[in-house]
Amino acid sequence: MTGFRKGLALVAVAAGLIIGLAACGGGSGGSGGGGGSDSGGEPTTYQNAIYGFELTYSDPLRQSKASTTGDEKYAVAFADKKGAALDDAYVNGVRVAVSEMKNSAKPAQVRKMKAEMTKVMEKMVADNDGEQIGEVVPAEAGGIPGYRVEFTAETSGVVIHYRVTFLFHGKLLFDFTEQAVVDDWDSLAPALAAVTQSFTLD
Repeated sequence: MTGFRKGLALVAVAAGLIIGLAACGGGSGGSGGGGGSDSGGEPTTYQNAIYGFELTYSDPLRQSKASTTGDEKYAVAFADKKGAALDDAYVNGVRVAVSEMKNSAKPAQVRKMKAEMTKVMEKMVADNDGEQIGEVVPAEAGGIPGYRVEFTAETSGVVIHYRVTFLFHGKLLFDFTEQAVVDDWDSLAPALAAVTQSFTLD
């Protein structure tokens, strides 16, 4: 396998968020470095020294190659390497990307952005011919505020369930994309969500 599949045009979404934040007085998204060792069975800690974040992942997830796209500065993935594959890439797992915004977003600003974020994230779903499962809702991980949406979309004849979370901290935008083919979603969703919720920032 060549790495983890990123089936969505999320970079366009990030660009929309950056424009919105600039309008509110509140980015541009190469690759960085991080590390973690797969222990098999026990939760594994992944640490990123460049952006100062940490998270954990457990079976069946393993760290996987993830390429940056668009304005992203860094990306890493945690995939079920024994699970579904599409176009020689893993489908099931979590992809984490970091972009840098031109303006800083304060927590109070982020919490007032629901209407704007709803428009942006609903456009993301529509642009990917997706079917939205729930409303855009406020989200938080490691004390960092943001927004989340769930939807399904078809890629090369395969229907994939996505749960996308954007977290804002200063000039950093963290994008968590949890995904799995629909037949695997229910069994994998807890492990995928645990990665996002384990996120902490120095």
